[in-house]
Amino acid sequence: MEPPRVVVLQPSWTPLLYGDRLVGKLDATADRNAGVLRVDAIHQDVPFDRTMTAAVDGEIKDLAGWLELDLTLPG
Repeated sequence: MEPPRVVVLQPSWTPLLYGDRLVGKLDATADRNAGVLRVDAIHQDVPFDRTMTAAVDGEIKDLAGWLELDLTLPG
């Protein structure tokens, strides 16, 4: 019988789109045991203005709701 293997997963990034442009990446983990979507970082490929920030924040909140998880933001 083979011993169990340890699998190390590479970090994954969720692309952040604004319209048809890639504007950043979301580094987040859905921790179902804790019941949270933990956002570790939001990486801006371009500087976000207020409108873009509000849109991205809204989409992340919608994602947490769709996953039925509470949202934990960095800081």
